[in-house]
Amino acid sequence: MRITTTLDQIRAIPGLYISDYPSACDETLLVRHRISHILCVLRWEDLQSHGTPQNSSAAQGVTRPVIQRKLVEVNDDETEDILGRLKGMTDWIAGTLARPHPYDNANPESTEDRSSSHTGGRVLVHCNQGISRSGAVVVAYIMKSLTLPFNQALRIARESRSLIAPNKGFEYQLRIWETCSYDVLDRGMDGDSVALERKAAYDEFLKQIDEIYKHTNEQMISLAKRNWLVQIEARMILARGADFAIMPLLNIHSTEL
Repeated sequence: MRITTTLDQIRAIPGLYISDYPSACDETLLVRHRISHILCVLRWEDLQSHGTPQNSSAAQGVTRPVIQRKLVEVNDDETEDILGRLKGMTDWIAGTLARPHPYDNANPESTEDRSSSHTGGRVLVHCNQGISRSGAVVVAYIMKSLTLPFNQALRIARESRSLIAPNKGFEYQLRIWETCSYDVLDRGMDGDSVALERKAAYDEFLKQIDEIYKHTNEQMISLAKRNWLVQIEARMILARGADFAIMPLLNIHSTEL
């Protein structure tokens, strides 16, 4: 079976793309879409398991630009703290899109991207499959840049790539991202320095995760995690039709587990 690679352009955000890992390694696609920056949302072990990407034969003879790459190590696990990294990643994307494009050597046969009014950098966000981790980052960026709630931002993202589906833990964190106004830290001045303090919703989330992993054996951790997922799923079902609010969950570390 032949694998078809593609970069999906987020239509609501000119210059922003999402893909899986194989597509992010396809030089022909990168040149055609004039990708200048790549945000890789994977674990280092994931990259090692893929090995060195092979150059596409279709890219022979095409001028290869130097693409700037940024790796943010994220595990596709519901309890992974992607929330604390969203501001850094979305700020990086915004800065890249706002700067003039660093080169102009797109594939001469491609007219689609040259006709775009976007003249800034072009960012490709990818994980392994272009579904959960990179999907969460793209949704977070749409939420922040367009000041949209999670539900609406997810719909907009899926209009460009229907596969986008952050795992349940990431969805939960994106809803917290919304309640925190797209920044999980309060910033104030302490003399001549900036004082950072976690917002209450982010702090509560971290406490919930700590309660899961304070157990001493894998079975207890697994049961505590399952209990947590059931509770956040119930809350998110309600939130899909109403405002979302984070509050302490019950019995994550129950001895009955």
